[in-house]
Amino acid sequence: MLVKDVMTREVVTLSPDDSLKAAVEKLSSRGISGAPVVENGKVVGTISERDILEAIDVFFPKVHLDTGNFFSAIISLLKQGSNFREVKKHLIEAEKVKVGDVMKRCVVTIDENATVMDAVRLMTRHGVNRLPVVSGGKLVGIITRADILKALGR
Repeated sequence: MLVKDVMTREVVTLSPDDSLKAAVEKLSSRGISGAPVVENGKVVGTISERDILEAIDVFFPKVHLDTGNFFSAIISLLKQGSNFREVKKHLIEAEKVKVGDVMKRCVVTIDENATVMDAVRLMTRHGVNRLPVVSGGKLVGIITRADILKALGR
C-alpha cells in the first residue's frame, strides 16, 4: 500500500510568519497536535504541541513547565491553576513570537509513492507522529500514525 492511498490530502498548515498565538488557536480549533510549516508550497518546518510548550518555557521563563512529555506538562499546568492562567495570558500577548522562531527546521518528509511501511519506519526512526507528504518538492498531504492505523483496520 502506498502513502498516497492513506494520506490526508487536506492539510492544516502554518506559515513561518504566523504568530505562536495563531498556531495555538489553529491547532486547538482543529483538534490536531501539530502541522507542517509551509512557504511557497514547500515544507520548511514542522510545529507540534511539544514545540509550543517548549517555546512557552523559553519565551516566558516565569512560567515553569516540565517538558519531559506533553501529558506531564499538562498535568503540571493543571496542578498549578494560577500558572495555567498565566500561560494563557502570555499566549494572548505572544503575537511577537512567530512560528518560524520555534518550529523544527530539520523536517522528515516522505514521497507520496513510498510505501506505508516506509512511513512507519521513518516515524519510528525519527520519533515523529506525522510526516508531510511531498511530490516534486511540494506538499501534497500528510500521513499520521492515525491514518496508518485506520488503513490497517480496513
